[in-house]
Parts: sequence; structure tokens; C-alpha cells
Amino acid sequence: MKTKISIFISLFLSFIIFLSLSQMMFNYIFQNEPYFYYGSFPIENKNLMFSKTFPQQAKAVLVLEDDILKVYLPKDNEYFDLILKDIKSFLYDISIKLNKIVKPYFIEKKNLKFPDIYDYYIKILRSVFYSVIFFSGWMFSLFDKNNLKLFFLHYYKEISIRFLIFLSAIILYLIPIFFFFSNYNIFLSSLIYALSAIFIVSIFENIYLNLFMYIVFGIINFDNIIISNKIYLIILFLTLLINFIFNYISIFITREAAEIERNKRKDFRGIERKIK
Repeated sequence: MKTKISIFISLFLSFIIFLSLSQMMFNYIFQNEPYFYYGSFPIENKNLMFSKTFPQQAKAVLVLEDDILKVYLPKDNEYFDLILKDIKSFLYDISIKLNKIVKPYFIEKKNLKFPDIYDYYIKILRSVFYSVIFFSGWMFSLFDKNNLKLFFLHYYKEISIRFLIFLSAIILYLIPIFFFFSNYNIFLSSLIYALSAIFIVSIFENIYLNLFMYIVFGIINFDNIIISNKIYLIILFLTLLINFIFNYISIFITREAAEIERNKRKDFRGIERKIK
């Protein structure tokens, strides 16, 4: 257990360091991403780029209508605070140029895609989050057949302690997520996939098969193939159900095999006695 705790602490600290450094790097790179403006615009800036049609991909699209600056943003973006300073600067310059107060109006647009740099940043974050949850949960997992057997034998106190350790390992990773990000939904699917992978690998004792399942769920998580929260919960429930069924059957088969072996030994002893 001490070794597991040491590994967990190392993973947890590495995760926090990774979040800090990756956010600093992203903020620096993201500042160079241009803002697109659509239609006439009274000011020029090195960070402004004209578009003849409404862009399909941008960190923000600016449209000036009378004294309102409409700022179109991709839905569920996580960088509003990063662009707020630039938007205020644009508003000030436009107001001076037009000699009137221009106000902002922020709009989240569903079909406006994120810039590639932001998209890959989120995918990398989700992949790392998925990995640390998976390996930490796998270390402290209580969803194998041995723990299920303990549950059936009414070792509730032991199971409760193991469950609290497992839950604590998961929750600790959520704390820095809440600290660094305001939109937690982007990590919900990663958490579901990691837990689902833990349920599945807890069935098998083959490390290569377990790593294969980790990779399969990791690929699905990276591409974010499924986007419905209901489907996420269905996946979680189904993998937990599969885990229970397979482990229960495994316990039953092991018990039957042990019973057969016990009977063979009895028969063998009986034969030995007759010979003597």
C-alpha cells in the first residue's frame, strides 16, 4: 500500500505541474491567434484579420453594428478571460475613432469552431486527465472478483475503506480541475471513459489485455466520439454491469473448480485407504 500511495502522490503532483505549465504555454501561444472581423471595421490592428464571409473557425469574430460590437465566440469556450483585455482595447479604439461609446455584446455560436491550437490543447488535457484517473483508479480499484467475494462474505468494513480510498483518489484529481477551469463539462467524458475502462480491466488479469482496453478507451476519449451526457451515463452503467456479471461468473466458476478439486482429493484419499 505504501508503494501505491507514493506512486499516487507522484502522479498527482506531476498532474498539477502539467496543468500549470501547459496553461502558461497555451496562453502565450493563444495570444498570437488573430481575431476575425466581418464587414466594415473602423480600426486596424496586427491581431485583426478581415474575412469576406463569416468564418467557420476562429477564437472570436467581431461584427460592428452601430454602437454595438458583437463578439461571436465558439460555444463552451474556456478562454473568455484571455480575450477580455483585447476586446476592451478594441472597444476603446473604436469608441475614440467613431467619437461615441461602443458597447460589447457576447454571443456563443454553436457552429463556430475553435482554433486548432485550442482544440488540441483541450484534447491533450483530456487525455492526460483520463490517464491519471485510469492508472490511479486501477491501483486502488475494488471492482475485481476478490473484492466482490469479500462483499459477498460480508466484509463490509474492509470494502468501505477500500471504496473511500478509491473515491478519494478520484476526487483529488478533480480539485485542480475546478481550480484551473470554469467549464468542467469538457472533462466529464474523460472521467466517464476512465471509470468505464477501470471497470473493464478489473475483469481481466492479463496486463496486455488491460493496456489494450486502456488504449481503446483513450482513443475514444481523445476523439470525443460520443457527446451526449445520457450516453456517457449509459456507458458507465453498462461497463459496471458487465464488470459485476463477469466477476460473479468468475467467482462461481472458481468455486465450482475448487469443489471438483476437493472431491477428487477425497476420492483419492479413499482409494489410498482401501489399498492400505
